[in-house]
Amino acid sequence: ADGRTSPCCVLAGEGETIRGLKLSKFWSTSSYLNGLRQTMRDHKPTKRCSECSPNILSQEWAIQRAIIEITEQKSIPPTDRQTDTSGKNT
Repeated sequence: ADGRTSPCCVLAGEGETIRGLKLSKFWSTSSYLNGLRQTMRDHKPTKRCSECSPNILSQEWAIQRAIIEITEQKSIPPTDRQTDTSGKNT
């Protein structure tokens, strides 16, 4: 793998390489990703983005929600998390 990135499977490998960078730094400084995000904010997605099917979009949204959940859980110190009777963190 060459470290090239993309926001989805359709645009696979079109972005810059992440090699040598932390994900948080790459996420905020990638000209490719920043450009794609700007086209979405401007409601002018690229041709390939605008062709994305609702099925693929729903999968992407599910992944985004899961990432947000995981991120929020990791930001809560373990001692502040509630534990239910099954021993799972809530």
